[in-house]
Amino acid sequence: RILFAATKRDGTRSLWIRPMDSVKAQPIPETEGRLYSTGAWSPDGRSIAYVEDGKLRRLEMAGGSPRILGSVGAMAVPAWSPAGVILFTAGESPYLLYQIPASGGEVKTATGSGGPQLYPSFLPGGRSFLYCTTGGGLGSDAALYTGALDSKQAKRLAAGSSAVFVPPAWLLFVRGSTLVAQSLGPRKQSLSGDPIPIADQVAVLAL
Repeated sequence: RILFAATKRDGTRSLWIRPMDSVKAQPIPETEGRLYSTGAWSPDGRSIAYVEDGKLRRLEMAGGSPRILGSVGAMAVPAWSPAGVILFTAGESPYLLYQIPASGGEVKTATGSGGPQLYPSFLPGGRSFLYCTTGGGLGSDAALYTGALDSKQAKRLAAGSSAVFVPPAWLLFVRGSTLVAQSLGPRKQSLSGDPIPIADQVAVLAL
């Protein structure tokens, strides 16, 4: 299933869901409001996390009302770890990454200084993650970094943005306006080989 945010012709915005084997999408009840971006699936696919009206919310797909996990202000796309932690970009410029337990609780910084820090996604194991930084916009200055939930240290991987890990050992990310794939090393700390173009004219939302 694909989870995405969409705006109707009347201006209302909500989260929608679409099966991979169908072109028909349905709005998700209880998600209509001031959404900045799409949400994140829980690792088991039973819940989603998203932000509405400046609050991080958790909604069970089986039904019911969303539960507020915390106030986060503006944010980009969140990420949900198998370790039970949600990463999100929040606050005001420079928009740093923060973490909160998926069950709710204390909000903590997830990285050191420097930003904006956008588009987090987790690597296998759920402790290490990817994100991108940029000096403004998502042009040639955008760069990919790796971080970890138990450390404020980060390592630069390459120029690019919006990275996700694809088993068994690939990294999909956007460089300029091109979606590329590149091999990720066994320790997930370095790229090898040349990037392989996948699609051109790819748009990426920037803060």
